[in-house]
Amino acid sequence: MNHTKIKKSNLIRHHLQKIKLSEYSQVLILRTIGNFLILSSLFFIGKTFYLPVREEIRYFVDKTV
Repeated sequence: MNHTKIKKSNLIRHHLQKIKLSEYSQVLILRTIGNFLILSSLFFIGKTFYLPVREEIRYFVDKTV
């Protein structure tokens, strides 16, 4: 097996020591808002297309049976 050595520059600790707390909190807040927007948009897409897809499947099953 060929194991890859992890350099210290790739560790998260190394990066956290380089940035300030305000920058870290700003990135954390922006990522949290972004993740919330992505998840809420996926939820609303599912909510929008749930009924039509369900009715299409029901029609297809009734047609074949």
